[in-house]
Parts: sequence; C-alpha cells; structure tokens
Amino acid sequence: MTGPVIRATIPYALGALVVVAIIAMVAANLLFDGTSAARVLTFVVWSFLACVAVGFAFRVATARHRSVTARPVARRDDATH
Repeated sequence: MTGPVIRATIPYALGALVVVAIIAMVAANLLFDGTSAARVLTFVVWSFLACVAVGFAFRVATARHRSVTARPVARRDDATH
C-alpha cells in the first residue's frame, strides 16, 4: 500500500520543491538588491501562506469533485452472493 501512495505524492512534492526554489530565488534577489532582512522574511512568510491556501483550496475542490463523480464499488461479499 505504501508504494502507490508514495508514487501519487511525487508530483506534489516536485511541485512544492519548484515553488520553494522560486521563493528562495526571489528572496535571494531581494537580499542582493539591498532589501532589509525583515521585508524578505515577510515576503517568504506571505508566499508560504499563499501557497498553503492555494493547496488547501485545490484539495477541497478535487475532493468535492471526486465525491460527485465517484461510482459505488462492489464489495467482495456482494460479488460472491
């Protein structure tokens, strides 16, 4: 059971890694340009919170979609009778 779960999470992990890399590059660029560390930290925190909010909204939307389109699955005991 662990294998399919891990395989299903790989795209999300890669997407999160890309988002973290982009935020880190923008933060490094801000620091290099002379922006104060407090402002850069504020940017990083707000960016992280925005990503969490978008991820949560995506999860809610896809869960709602799955519940609407889900088909009943026959149980083993139903199939044998």
